[in-house]
Amino acid sequence: MPKNIVKYLLISISSILLFFLIYISFNAEFRRSTMTYVIGGYKTYQIISIKSALNENRINDATKKLLNFIKISELLSSGKSNFLLVIYDAAKLVESKISTENDYLLLDQVFQKLIEKDPNLYQAQIWLAKTSIIKKQEDKAFDYINKAIAISPSQAGAYRLALALSQKTKDKDSDKV
Repeated sequence: MPKNIVKYLLISISSILLFFLIYISFNAEFRRSTMTYVIGGYKTYQIISIKSALNENRINDATKKLLNFIKISELLSSGKSNFLLVIYDAAKLVESKISTENDYLLLDQVFQKLIEKDPNLYQAQIWLAKTSIIKKQEDKAFDYINKAIAISPSQAGAYRLALALSQKTKDKDSDKV
């Protein structure tokens, strides 16, 4: 008797799964709405997961989750997508909670990935300039600052960072910027 119940249960589950796959294969609207809800749910889960790591002051875990989020987004989409906006917002949130230079350096790889996806992200260029300053790579920092200025010449953040870096390196009359 129990063998029959298991047999019927497996046949029922297999039939339902097969019906679902056939239905999703032929109904484009259902497939599109299903994928929209699944991807939206995944984005929400990632943001909540990153926020919970930040609430417990685990910057390292938040960075790992951001890198995983980037990797999964690369699998699900190619090039620029709406994933990039969510990842950018999550990176901005994590960056705002950083209190030490070591924590800032943990995010360097995330900033690099953001620039790979979209080199025209002004704030990501500024973040990379700051990590270069922490690493004592002033020439790279000036390069990132110049890229940020080229992206948005009206924003004052890049100029302030360049001035602070010039004063720090005692290179006030430099033509690097």
